[in-house]
Amino acid sequence: DLNYIFNEIFSNSMREMNKHNIQDKKIYINILKNKKILSIQIYDLADSLPRDNDNKIFDLFYSTENINSKHLGLGLSYAKAFIEKHEGRIYCNKGRIILQIKLNN
Repeated sequence: DLNYIFNEIFSNSMREMNKHNIQDKKIYINILKNKKILSIQIYDLADSLPRDNDNKIFDLFYSTENINSKHLGLGLSYAKAFIEKHEGRIYCNKGRIILQIKLNN
C-alpha cells in the first residue's frame, strides 16, 4: 500500500544520507495536482540516485548496498508494481523519485 511505498522511499533516503555523511538530513516533497493526476516528487541531498540510468532502481534486486547487506533490492520494485497495478506511474528523473497517481473524480 502507499504507506509501505512512502516508508520504503524515506528509509532509503535516510540510509543514503547517513552513508554519505549528509549533515542537513532533509527530504523534500513537492506535490502537484490537476483534475486527473496527483504527482509527488521526492528527493534529498544525498544525490545518490543514478543519473545515467535512473530507473534501474526499480529493477528487482537492484541495490546500492554491498552483497552482504540485509537490503535485497525488493522495496522499490514492489512499489513500482503496486503503483502500476493501480494505473499509476513511478519513476526517477534527475535524482527525484516521482509518483503519479490517477485520481478518481
